[in-house]
Order: sequence, then C-alpha cells, then structure tokens
Amino acid sequence: SRAYAHNAERAILEFVTSKGTAGATLKDVCLGAKPNLGDWPPEKDPESRSMACGHLQRLANNGYIQIISNTPPIRYAPIPQWQGLK
Repeated sequence: SRAYAHNAERAILEFVTSKGTAGATLKDVCLGAKPNLGDWPPEKDPESRSMACGHLQRLANNGYIQIISNTPPIRYAPIPQWQGLK
C-alpha cells in the first residue's frame, strides 16, 4: 500500500542517516531497517532486496542520500545538511 511504501522509505532513510559518513550497503539496509519494515520471516529477507534498492535509488535521485562508492559493494550515505553561512 501507499502508506507502507512511505513508511519503508522513511525507515530506510533513517537507517542510512544513522550510519553517517561511513554509509551503508544494500545488505546493511535490508538487515538493519528490517525491524521497522514489518514482521517478515527470515526466509523472505532476500525478497526485500529489490524493494530496498528501489527506495535507495529514489532517495538518491531526490537528493536525500548519496552514493559514496560506485564499486561493489555500493555504499549509500546521507547528504550533509547545509549549515548556513558562518
């Protein structure tokens, strides 16, 4: 549902943000965000890969996260927030 998709995207963004500049891989996201994505049985974990990948790409395309490594494993990290003029 639409509400689930919004919740999943928020959970993934929060997880990636929590990893800071070190970032997170797709596997990290699939395992780390799982508690906030519902009660999936462990044998369904591999199926979350395509869902998480889609959300990561959308978040990167919309400027919320960045790809910090283009070689496998690809890592995603939050984009630093502008702190204003100092």
